[in-house]
Amino acid sequence: GEVQEAPEVRVHVYSPVWDVTQMTLLRFRAFVLEEPTAAPPNRALEWEAFQADLALIRAVGEDLRELADNGRRLPITLALRHTSLSSGSQRMRIYQALVELPAPLHKLMTLEICLSGDEFWTYACRAFLEMTRPLGVGWSALIDLERPQAIPQGGSWLRGVGGALADDAGGEAESMHL
Repeated sequence: GEVQEAPEVRVHVYSPVWDVTQMTLLRFRAFVLEEPTAAPPNRALEWEAFQADLALIRAVGEDLRELADNGRRLPITLALRHTSLSSGSQRMRIYQALVELPAPLHKLMTLEICLSGDEFWTYACRAFLEMTRPLGVGWSALIDLERPQAIPQGGSWLRGVGGALADDAGGEAESMHL
């Protein structure tokens, strides 16, 4: 019989980010299929989340390369979990995945660090920013909308800060009125 190929497993999705005043597509936001703001409940799941974030960087890099080969440029924000930066070896692996991409693609990338704890500007986050600064990638943060105090102070190095709404519809509607 005929051999059928297994369906491609998608590890990430893209959502458009629009400027509604100008009706212009600003960029796409890439994230793994599970919610990046949800803190993994245990260390084993943290490792799986880190692996998913690493796969996201590589997959988006391939997409950007393919677009560049066709003469197109598209800014992308990559949603990475704050916990993926927790260890030096994990930060180094993420850094290495970024270094492996062609340098012209770096300026199209913004790394969005998704906060799941109370404090954004941890040692791990600062160390990763300093490590990646020479690459020319941008930085942004995603925080819980209910905790605006989590926005890093003096964050002139940030391209933007996004707010994650509450999980339930009532909380989301309430958050929209803040």
